Amino acid sequence: MPEKEKPGSLVEDTQTVVCQACGGRMVTYTKGDGPVAGCLLLLLGLVLSTILIGIPLIAWGIYVMVRQHKFWRCASCGTVIPRT
Repeated sequence: MPEKEKPGSLVEDTQTVVCQACGGRMVTYTKGDGPVAGCLLLLLGLVLSTILIGIPLIAWGIYVMVRQHKFWRCASCGTVIPRT
């Protein structure tokens, strides 16, 4: 007989995470910082590429554009917690 699920725990057989607030099913959710800040840094880096400060700005702009933050979001109540 399976053990009772505890809120916020990982259930071994179904690989689902249970919400700590309501006991609902948590789903994976990713959110990016948005490409606008990265594009601005990239353009500024291209303008300043004639001097050495532009090269790190280009790399930082690309990094900001592709960076994603991962979260767990509850399907029923909408609670969001960061994934590790």
